[in-house]
Amino acid sequence: MALDTPLAALERHCGLARGHGRFFLNAGAFIGLMVVSNALEEELYTNLPGFDYFKAVACLELATFAAAALLAERRSGLKTPRKAPLAFYAVLGASMALSQTLGKLANKYVNFTVSTIFKCSKALTRVEINQITETEI
Repeated sequence: MALDTPLAALERHCGLARGHGRFFLNAGAFIGLMVVSNALEEELYTNLPGFDYFKAVACLELATFAAAALLAERRSGLKTPRKAPLAFYAVLGASMALSQTLGKLANKYVNFTVSTIFKCSKALTRVEINQITETEI
């Protein structure tokens, strides 16, 4: 490949094991592109007059989840019986919608990058709880 020579030079220069240069190059590119993406997205959303980012994203997420669930159910072709009454699914959906909306409203007071870090911290907390209780996700 065209990147083999520069990657070998990167590995020698940084003292990396052979083959690890591609990982570090990809990880660095990913982090760099995420920073650029976050900065551009925040700039875009804060400069559109009359655009309510938080309501728009909450509605878009809920619509996407609903459409994905409907598509998955229709494509699977499996007609498995529900394991819980339909009312429980409605309550679960409403609580998820409420939590997403409240999360968006709470994140209104911090910038996009901090908001993303807060969202990721939920996953880390869950992993730690699983490690302590020795359960699987």
